[in-house]
Amino acid sequence: MGVEWALHAASGSTLMVLAVLLSGDGLPRCPRDDESIEGLSAEIEALARTRGLKFLDLGPALAEETGELRAEFTNDGIQLLSAGYDV
Repeated sequence: MGVEWALHAASGSTLMVLAVLLSGDGLPRCPRDDESIEGLSAEIEALARTRGLKFLDLGPALAEETGELRAEFTNDGIQLLSAGYDV
């Protein structure tokens, strides 16, 4: 499923595209690479804008100054808890 399918399926709805969130750094199997994550988010934002979609970067609302998700929004540094979705 690509962007075209999503645009067609959501006809009449407002689509929002989210940035990739930075993760915690405590998982050896998933080391954090801020530069790659920020680059991917920039590419997603550019694609969203070319398609006329709204882009939302929740990082500032969910993360510490270090970029890691705040403890009240995650218990593993990667997945959001319900409090994170409430933001």
